[in-house]
Amino acid sequence: MKGAEAKSLEADFFRRLERLSLILRSGRVGAGRVRPFARHPGSSIEWDRYRPYADGDDPRRVDWNVYGRLDKLVVRLSPGEGDARIRLLLDASRSMGTGAPDKLSYAKQIAAAVAWVGLGSQDRIEIHATMSASPDGSGLASTGFLRGPSGRSRLRRFLKSLEASGSASLEEGANALIRLRPRGENLLVLLSDFLFPGGAASALKRLSRRHGALHVVHVLSRGEMEPAFEGPLRLADAESGAELELELTPALLRRYHAELARFIGDIRNQCRKYGASYTLAPSWTPLERLALGALRTAGLFA
Repeated sequence: MKGAEAKSLEADFFRRLERLSLILRSGRVGAGRVRPFARHPGSSIEWDRYRPYADGDDPRRVDWNVYGRLDKLVVRLSPGEGDARIRLLLDASRSMGTGAPDKLSYAKQIAAAVAWVGLGSQDRIEIHATMSASPDGSGLASTGFLRGPSGRSRLRRFLKSLEASGSASLEEGANALIRLRPRGENLLVLLSDFLFPGGAASALKRLSRRHGALHVVHVLSRGEMEPAFEGPLRLADAESGAELELELTPALLRRYHAELARFIGDIRNQCRKYGASYTLAPSWTPLERLALGALRTAGLFA
């Protein structure tokens, strides 16, 4: 794809994202509610209508009267705005790069939608992606906390830079996130295909204990959910490189669909066990349909 065409498609995506954000403007990213500041003794200021100033905030929203009285930079909150801290963890392992469209590209679109709505509500957003070898040795690539207009430009640069690579498991990603950010936040959104050995139970348990709410978005490709192959095949594991030769017959295809249903059901049941919401996100579903339908039903968008 030529550079000009790629830029045009990217610009079109963010225009769609802005329209989606306006539709979802009532709300908020789920579980991100205003956490009022404590009222200070001897002060008549309604502290639940303010939050501390942060880089990227519009200076016109600074309450200079409060600054003059208390020497504190705060911004006024509109109804429905808050100071929720929302964290997203993306599985960027090599298996996420498979499919058409590939699963990581779709997961990045979902992450962008969640972050866009959160930033529009003046929430603090932080995005992490699993990496087998990160520059700082943490096992994660991270944005740091984002807020306001400047956060949107940093978000775009970060997501554009992400590529599927390595074979880090969810367990490794969860451990890396807990080491990096021992303190949980209001909400964690986890996006993964869950195609790694060892299962997800331990990671879901640990992550759910450290966050007010955990939303799991299970991204699978059309080829994984609706395989259209037949005859002799050579399959290669996207992460280990291991190969398997087989003859795909109608009977084997039926067994595959039964195993797929069991796999999806296991992830859903584990989420239910640890109090997390679960959304299955086929990677060919239009983003607007997913956000306004399944993600809203799951409570990710209020």
